[in-house]
Amino acid sequence: MRKSRVSSEPAARPVVVWLRNDLRLRDNPALAAAAASARPVIPLYILDDGPSAGRALAGAARWWLHHRLIALAASFDALGTGVGPAPRLLLRSGRAVDVLQDLIASTGAARIFCNRTYDPLVDAADAALETALRPAGVAFERCAGGMLAEPDALLAGGGGPFRIFTPFWNRLQRLEPTAPLSAPRALPGYGAPVAGERIEAWGLLPRTGWDAQFARLWLPGERGAAARLRAFLRGQSADYRGTRDFPALEGTSRLSPHLRFGEIRVRQVWHAFLRGPAGGRIELTGAGFLRELWQTGWLRNRLRMIVGSFLVKDLLIAWQHGEAWFWDTLVDADRANNALNWQWVSGCGVDAAPYFRIFNPVAQSRRFDPDGAYLRKWIPELRALAAPLIHEPWTAAAGMLAAAGISLGESYPRPIILHSEARKRALAVFEAMRRRA
Repeated sequence: MRKSRVSSEPAARPVVVWLRNDLRLRDNPALAAAAASARPVIPLYILDDGPSAGRALAGAARWWLHHRLIALAASFDALGTGVGPAPRLLLRSGRAVDVLQDLIASTGAARIFCNRTYDPLVDAADAALETALRPAGVAFERCAGGMLAEPDALLAGGGGPFRIFTPFWNRLQRLEPTAPLSAPRALPGYGAPVAGERIEAWGLLPRTGWDAQFARLWLPGERGAAARLRAFLRGQSADYRGTRDFPALEGTSRLSPHLRFGEIRVRQVWHAFLRGPAGGRIELTGAGFLRELWQTGWLRNRLRMIVGSFLVKDLLIAWQHGEAWFWDTLVDADRANNALNWQWVSGCGVDAAPYFRIFNPVAQSRRFDPDGAYLRKWIPELRALAAPLIHEPWTAAAGMLAAAGISLGESYPRPIILHSEARKRALAVFEAMRRRA
């Protein structure tokens, strides 16, 4: 078989597609730009835990990354042109600037393509990297990333960012995002051997086995993302507003980890809704138990808010402790979303709820899990207790507790604090802080 002209010409210097939070083939601007260059392509993922790369991934998200990279490598293997090698996914660890400079030196790469991350720390590191590569004559090209629209396309009347959601949402709906890009059907790979690392050597998987249920619940990758989106469009999206807050119902899409790792782009979801079975544009508006989080790596938004409110306001524990726990246990852990959501529920930050907004966990449980189905699933110790007592078993008569097989303080804990008292204390503390400010 005749060798590919592209791979055999010495002048055909390869290009590198540096994959970051965009682990997909479809609707990937950087990959599309690399394919359009008609040069051999080296797809690269760098495990960079240094400060210039932003916050290092923790437990559950590292599990997801391990399985996603395995699936992504297989996807690239299937893109061979038939006349040359397939573009093999290259894994390297270390500082991005060091890895890229070494790769350029060993392969003669002509360009580095990547997508923007919209993270200020990473943006600064990208600017420094572009400067470092310039003497070698290597172009560093950043493409539009995973946003539905570029930030500078959504500005308030004064030219600054929106500070209120409704005007932002109204402006966003007037935009017409371009159609998603197709995945390349074939892509020329780089024929010469390039030293990479084995993913097993990275030790991304938990050592204690607490991820035992994850594989049953999640399918990392584009196939899993597409399946989640199809299921949502065919089912839950029709009554999303009415079911999203009820934890016993499958009322949400569970797309968040796929979006976090860029396995599906927001633009793809937007277009799917516009042409989906729900019919035209639908409105996307924007007590949790940590057993679900621990066993599944995920919680719906309302449960995250209830957990955050209880920790920060009922218990007066700094939000950073809860944020750190979520960062380690959420498969969709995202640095900006995680921190800003905790700041919101704590009554601080740039987009904060009023400090006097305090969730009543019992009232939330009664409203959004009225028959106790969610509680029975995740707290089987209370399974035999009927509603409404299941929401506050410590108020049940001793005989009813005995009949349900519940012994307070033994098979089920007593309350560590009463919400009515905790709320008064929190309001006093926050009001005192406001006066001192």
